[in-house]
Amino acid sequence: MKSINKALIYRDWKYTKWFMPIIFIVLLFSMLINISGDSYGDLIVNEFGFNIGTWIVVAMLLIMTSIMFSFDRNLSSYSLAASMPFTRKEIILSKWFVGAYNLLIPFSSVYVILNMILIVNNCWLDKIGFVTFSITFNLMFLLCVFGFFIMIQAINGTVFLGSFISALFIAIPYSFVHIIHNIYSFYQGRYLVPSIIVNTEKVMNSIFIFITYILNINPLVDADTIKYLKQNPIDELMILVNYEYHLKCIGLAFYIVSLIVLFKLSIKLFSKSKSEINGRITTVNGVNKIYKIVLAYYTGYLLHTLFAGIFDGAFYRLDLVVLFYFVLPIPLYFLMGKIIVKYNRRNE
Repeated sequence: MKSINKALIYRDWKYTKWFMPIIFIVLLFSMLINISGDSYGDLIVNEFGFNIGTWIVVAMLLIMTSIMFSFDRNLSSYSLAASMPFTRKEIILSKWFVGAYNLLIPFSSVYVILNMILIVNNCWLDKIGFVTFSITFNLMFLLCVFGFFIMIQAINGTVFLGSFISALFIAIPYSFVHIIHNIYSFYQGRYLVPSIIVNTEKVMNSIFIFITYILNINPLVDADTIKYLKQNPIDELMILVNYEYHLKCIGLAFYIVSLIVLFKLSIKLFSKSKSEINGRITTVNGVNKIYKIVLAYYTGYLLHTLFAGIFDGAFYRLDLVVLFYFVLPIPLYFLMGKIIVKYNRRNE
């Protein structure tokens, strides 16, 4: 590609090449724990994702992305880079290329090994379709996570804050799942149940299953989720729907669209980034508003979780959820704004 500079690719690869063997080892271990044999000696291959290995790779991607941007966010290094004939687009494309390369090679290697195992066990034709889709699904999930980290780092003023903000942002949908789970679990078996809970229970169960699948959370191996689902008469239907072919295709299409959006956004945002103000919370005008909203939300979330733990879940009543997540964040929004302004002034 004309827009990818070989010198930039070498620079990013030089500092991140050691992630490739680590990711390969983690993926290989993940593959091995998903393969077993039954009492008849037949090979059993489970979903490639939905295990601790995937989240170790996510942590590796967060560190790798931070290292990629460490050169660009250092003021002295930026002065050197600014004198070079590199465009913003070339810089961000280089990071995308190297990050994708560091993921694709380990996945391809593990896929070849898995094919060899299937061939040796005489079950290649029976399982290759399932294996291919499972690995592709997990790869697309991790590519989207990597793209998300790239996008967040592209707008942050420091690598450390970029890593911290990335972790916060990516945890938002998981916190939503946690809230939905606990709200509906809180009202299970109670006589006084708000109509919004009764009328939306089946719909929310379907959405809950789909979200957990998209977020790489396996509802069949999560004890809390199993307990939650078994309190509903449609739990067997939900488990069946979770593994329906059309649900997997929708999830894969979701990843593809998300990856394209993240790719375009990261290029656009990095092009608008003002690297001369590196060291601040963000180098893109207008992003501070988003940060204030997210930080206010998380403060309310932490307070709510704290009180829910103290009162054994009683704080998952709808009125208190509205208080902690909609009312309390309003003053917190302005408080976070003052904290961000004070933080930015230390670099002036």
